[in-house]
Amino acid sequence: IFNKKAMDTKKLIRIKLSGHFIEEKPFDPPFQFNFDFDLFIKNDERGIQLRTWIDEIDKLAKDDNIDGLIIDMGFVRAGMAKRIEIRDALKRFKNSDKEIIVYANKYISNLDYFLIAMADKIFINVMSEIHLAGLKLQIPFIRGLLDTLYIVPEVFRVNSDGKSYKTAADPLINHKMSSEMRENYGDLLSDRYDLFIEGISLRFEGNIEKTEEIIDEGPYLSDSDVISIGLADSIMYPDQFDEYINSLNDEKVKITKWKDIDRSDFYVHEWAPPEKNKIA
Repeated sequence: IFNKKAMDTKKLIRIKLSGHFIEEKPFDPPFQFNFDFDLFIKNDERGIQLRTWIDEIDKLAKDDNIDGLIIDMGFVRAGMAKRIEIRDALKRFKNSDKEIIVYANKYISNLDYFLIAMADKIFINVMSEIHLAGLKLQIPFIRGLLDTLYIVPEVFRVNSDGKSYKTAADPLINHKMSSEMRENYGDLLSDRYDLFIEGISLRFEGNIEKTEEIIDEGPYLSDSDVISIGLADSIMYPDQFDEYINSLNDEKVKITKWKDIDRSDFYVHEWAPPEKNKIA
């Protein structure tokens, strides 16, 4: 009963959307660096467990006492599949007749904009950019290095007439992309791009053609271009945005920080009942 909001009062949750989203339970790394997709990324923070984060957003979406989210946009480390789940959770929140307000103190990348394109209002800092420029795949080939070291790789794979679509080992045995590998990765990138376009189009009421035109003209390196093209609503310094938020924080608006919400058991540690057999 103490969490009930007063009559005619809006309750907003302020959250920072950034960090490394993971599936497993978080742990403290023994070293300050990890060897993920990018070498030597400083990793001195615990990961954010994706499932529990989504459960929290869904819980807020169903809470009649919550009217909206204020998102401080940071840098999210997550693959496309995880980003789709994050985006879908925020869509469910908004579709529950709730408001989403976003502020970006720095630039917003391709895939980070994908997460928040459905927001009701997006504010950016002065001189910020939105690096909306489409997608790419980059694949390093090391066969030339192996030749220099007199190392001959041996790979056994299914093939027909010397051609194979089992291309995982191609960077080891070829000097450049084969036609089969180009077809494989071309289809993969095309599929990801369709998902990407669909996500960004939420900013433009689902208009795919307009979204593709905007992406083709990107990236947008000046705040004025960002506003004129419709990717953000207004330009504010951080203190101006805080003043804007504080102007909402009167007797009819209550803002609660995400970190101040009580979570007695935030992380999920077991994924299946212990009495059942599990396949790792």
